[in-house]
Amino acid sequence: MKRVRFVTAVFVAAIFVVFVTSAVFAAEAPEGSTTITIVHTNDMHGRLFQSSSAIGLDTVAAIREATPNSILVDAGDTIHGLPFVTFNQGVNAIRLMNAAGYNFFTAGNHDFNFGAARLVELEGYAEFEFLATNLRRELEPSIITSEWTAGSVFGNLAIKEIDGVTVGFFGLVYPNTPSVTGPAGVVGLRFLNPVETARIAVEMLQAADVDVIVAISHLGLDGDGWAMEVARENPAIDVIIDGHSHSVLEAGYRVNDVLIAQAGGHGAFVGMVEIVVYEGEVLSTTASLIDRAASEAFTPVAEVTVLIEEMQDALGEVLNEVVAYSPITLFGDDPEHRPALRSSEVPIGNLIADAKRWAMDADLAIVNSGGIRYHIHAGDVTKGDIITVLAFFNYAVVVEITAAQLWEAMEIGVSALGHGRFPQVSGFSYVFDSNADAGNRITSITVNGTNLNRNDTTTTFSLVINDFTAVGGDDFTTFVGLPVLREGGTIDELLIEYMATFDISNTRIEGRIINAPAEETRPLDEINRRYVNGVPFVPIRATAEAYGAIVQWDETTRIVTIILNNNTITIDDPNQFLDGEISRVFVTYEYAAELFNR
Repeated sequence: MKRVRFVTAVFVAAIFVVFVTSAVFAAEAPEGSTTITIVHTNDMHGRLFQSSSAIGLDTVAAIREATPNSILVDAGDTIHGLPFVTFNQGVNAIRLMNAAGYNFFTAGNHDFNFGAARLVELEGYAEFEFLATNLRRELEPSIITSEWTAGSVFGNLAIKEIDGVTVGFFGLVYPNTPSVTGPAGVVGLRFLNPVETARIAVEMLQAADVDVIVAISHLGLDGDGWAMEVARENPAIDVIIDGHSHSVLEAGYRVNDVLIAQAGGHGAFVGMVEIVVYEGEVLSTTASLIDRAASEAFTPVAEVTVLIEEMQDALGEVLNEVVAYSPITLFGDDPEHRPALRSSEVPIGNLIADAKRWAMDADLAIVNSGGIRYHIHAGDVTKGDIITVLAFFNYAVVVEITAAQLWEAMEIGVSALGHGRFPQVSGFSYVFDSNADAGNRITSITVNGTNLNRNDTTTTFSLVINDFTAVGGDDFTTFVGLPVLREGGTIDELLIEYMATFDISNTRIEGRIINAPAEETRPLDEINRRYVNGVPFVPIRATAEAYGAIVQWDETTRIVTIILNNNTITIDDPNQFLDGEISRVFVTYEYAAELFNR
């Protein structure tokens, strides 16, 4: 357990919580000390095989084998993503993790996409332990009692001894999972507060007198910042192996004295956390990353490579079938295009919405942008390409909706720009004001040239959505309980049929979605202001988007680009912001005001 720690610290000035990087110098380890290394991955989203950007589990296995006293763990969002794993609902992922030698796994929100029942089935295939300490069946109380193991879905605590050192593990799943996966798949489950859960878990591991305490969490550093809150409120934790925010933490972060480690996403990095223990005392914890280039120093484990090749061969014939042709490239989701996809009209959103409306013969269609996962490139389009774009295997649902209910649903859709709930549409257009308060942003909805009345409870339409949003996914609570007129096939099948029937060369932005902010913009201090030692900081993405700007992040140059009113602003001064993904870039209030001339 934690007793002795680093004596020097490097503070990052531009983050809303004061962090200490793990790139600090520990006292020299005394003779007889033991080094335990946690090899970790997170947010691979099915990218388990080697590519130009992904390391591959055969190499992850080699890294584990080459590392003495190693423990291999994964922090979630692993068994869902590419067709490689979604095609057989996660079995390929579990088989490969078995072969690579994983010890522990904590599920991410997307690992519940096939439903909790399927996740339980997959645990049965696993030769490693699933940990989800804050996940309970609904019949259990909302707080953990002395009978806290009752109602558990997966494992709560695990203790592993290696070279005489005992390491205690527990797992924390994302508490807002029901709103970012199919709600129907997690009915009957309770996702407990991770901070309180961690407190109880730490107490129990301390009672077991373990030497090291490690949380494996899928919580993230952005948004709610749950991982940081867990660290702040539970200083007895030695290491948090985290996921969810796809953060590239080259040397980890420290909140107080707790090391948070995360290895980016999509298999681009493998994380390494070294824990030096002497006579039951943790002397130091350090974090590092192995990138794709550095991974070339390791020879992939042959038996894992063979298994990957067998899986690819089995899927290849089906996924490589050409099912359509696209004369143009339609950009979907990636770090560069996500801001536009989740805050404005995009051609691929129009295409998918049109396909759903046509195939289901509905008046209107809504597509939640979070369901669009990649691009459609120009040329022959395979079934695998389509499944990569529409990876969730959602099916079409046609409901009856009134004009008033449509207004309500659209308000939900634009309530959080940058979120997957942002609605791409067909059969109607809408105007919203990104500067207005959430719940009062829609300024008009037009169907066939007619403006709908916000309070019209008489006029009805047939609306095609998907099964995820039909039961309240992405917080579309308006859709819950609406009369279901009919159901159809999966969205990928409908899109294939549409593309085989129609010429899509003219797919473009048509003015279906217009962001027309009012002249008066929201003051900066209303946009998630944070304080560090009394100094206010604001998140640059939320701040920029509040003024109708587009924010882009270049992973190679580490530069933030802001496009506002046809003007381009770049931020490349590391003293102004935390070097990392856009969602974690915070700048001083004064600097933000200067940028936006407010």
